[in-house]
Amino acid sequence: MSAPARIRNILLVLSSVLCTLTVIQSAYCPDIYKRYSTQHSYCLGQCCNCTYYKRGVDPGLKGQILSLHNDLRNKVAAGHSYGVDHLPRASNMLEMVWDDELATIAQTWLDGCRKNGDCEECRMVSRFAVGQEIIGDFIGSEMDSQDLDNEFFSRFNALSVFTDAHVREYSDSNGNHKTSQLLWAKTWRIGCGFLRFLDPNNGRTVVNILLCNYGPGGCVEGEEVYKAGTVCSACPANTCCGDGCKKHKITNSFKGLCKVIDENLPPQGNVPHVKSGKELFYCGFNGESDCSRAVEGINRWIGKISTGGTWLSMDLGRGGHTSLTFEKPIKSKSGKLCLSITTRTGPVDANSRYTYELGGSMEETGRFLTTMVFPKADNKVKHRFHTDYFQPSEFPKNRDVKLTLSFSVPIDGQRQYIEIKRIVAMEKDCSKQTILEGSGYSVD
Repeated sequence: MSAPARIRNILLVLSSVLCTLTVIQSAYCPDIYKRYSTQHSYCLGQCCNCTYYKRGVDPGLKGQILSLHNDLRNKVAAGHSYGVDHLPRASNMLEMVWDDELATIAQTWLDGCRKNGDCEECRMVSRFAVGQEIIGDFIGSEMDSQDLDNEFFSRFNALSVFTDAHVREYSDSNGNHKTSQLLWAKTWRIGCGFLRFLDPNNGRTVVNILLCNYGPGGCVEGEEVYKAGTVCSACPANTCCGDGCKKHKITNSFKGLCKVIDENLPPQGNVPHVKSGKELFYCGFNGESDCSRAVEGINRWIGKISTGGTWLSMDLGRGGHTSLTFEKPIKSKSGKLCLSITTRTGPVDANSRYTYELGGSMEETGRFLTTMVFPKADNKVKHRFHTDYFQPSEFPKNRDVKLTLSFSVPIDGQRQYIEIKRIVAMEKDCSKQTILEGSGYSVD
């Protein structure tokens, strides 16, 4: 047997071993991923008709990916280029950092020689919803650093058709998904996978795919891409900008971006929220006094904090019931009230049905006022934190009213979970516009 033939046979054996190892590793699927999808990308094995030549993101490529993303965001945020001077400056755009979990999920998906992206719930993580972009899709020769530079140069040029209207309100119909995700101000974590492989559809074409996952994911219908204003004037509490980073002994290379100080915490940190004059009640489960509560029924509530924020969480089995009554009364001088409650709910296993009941009530001492029934999460907001707005038809002026939330699973139901991220009462009529202008609440 000739030397080239022996080498080819050895490579085939190694390819087979690698494929087997990948399947074994993918056989373990964490429960948290089973919650979001029956086909979560982390849990998919590599099919053995997948022939690849190179996989993974090495430190050099990782550095280039971060640099190109942050450089593009910085140019827009600070207006540091003639190509973006038609766009407003950004007051709250975050600097991106690498995220290993997002990278692992992207890589595991690509390891099946898949040329397209996956579904939203297929890449979901517990901390936040995840956005995704195919950054590089190159045919033929091996992708190099110049290919990636050219790709971002092309995306920068695409900003010429991006307008301040696109910045103010994202819409899928505008066809600006790629640009919007790259510039989404609240996105600050990125993880990518890379695979150079033989196209399984024809067995001849060599394909290079660089796939990136973004968290928290952007491109939420009706939301702003970033907040227009003076550069860095609306940076969250756990960030610094420009020379302000020196006191934290942090180097900030991108002067138009808010750099997260403690990367183990969300950008807003974990300090209690300070209420504005418009807010009658605010509980973000960050130690705010308004969060003081009494529990009836099952009391296995757990407070969680992560890079995606803070929330209160519980799982309930069949026949389970729990309720929270918040001790701080809500008092409206005018009788106007808009209550917004941000939650995430569903079965603990994606194979199960949505069988929970989530509701609430508002009571004045000795007098029942109103009930609230929450709609079950649909496919649009499934496993995303989302906000429901309630405006009582009548609300007493200048009287103490207490809020109760209840969560239950029927005796014939299946195990469900609830996570409560934020409860806010404002003295005004409920309209999404006024709520967003007041405190920037959103689908997370």
